[in-house]
Amino acid sequence: MKSKLHKYIIIPFYKILAKIKNNANVINIFDALKTARRILVLMPQDPEEFKVAWEILPQLEASFPDAKLTVIMQELYWKLSREQGNYGMIFVSQSDKNIWDLPQHSLINKVAASNYDIAIDLNNDFNLLSTLLCHKSNAPLRICIKDPDRDPFYNVSFRAAEHNGLDGIYKNLFKYLNARVK
Repeated sequence: MKSKLHKYIIIPFYKILAKIKNNANVINIFDALKTARRILVLMPQDPEEFKVAWEILPQLEASFPDAKLTVIMQELYWKLSREQGNYGMIFVSQSDKNIWDLPQHSLINKVAASNYDIAIDLNNDFNLLSTLLCHKSNAPLRICIKDPDRDPFYNVSFRAAEHNGLDGIYKNLFKYLNARVK
């Protein structure tokens, strides 16, 4: 029942709302990448995707040595996060979501409390919680992996050959982000 509600009512509602609120500011991607000092990374909720994203996250950090990375992840991945990385962390617990798996205001306020230059959603499939948090970050540059449901929320969609696997998609994305003008 929850998935049908998401698919046919909640997601279309938020897409329409995002299109209405969409301010068509033109962003110079290279300038945004060059001057980024605070980056928000939304980690996948799927355990296999999370593992791949977590292992490749140091490459993103190396691409932006002067930037502070803040990672949003499910609370159940807390142990893994202690073992590696020097990132700011925002953990999402079940109490941070309402009955429709949408973010509570307290979680939205945690994300909106900082001024991010870039927000990157590493979910391979559409995830409404991550999409809304990315949108609420108010980062001028919001990047996702290509998915038609995400278009109203992000201003850059990255598409890569799926035959490379998720690891290849992330590597190509980070390579693209690293191609900024020095």
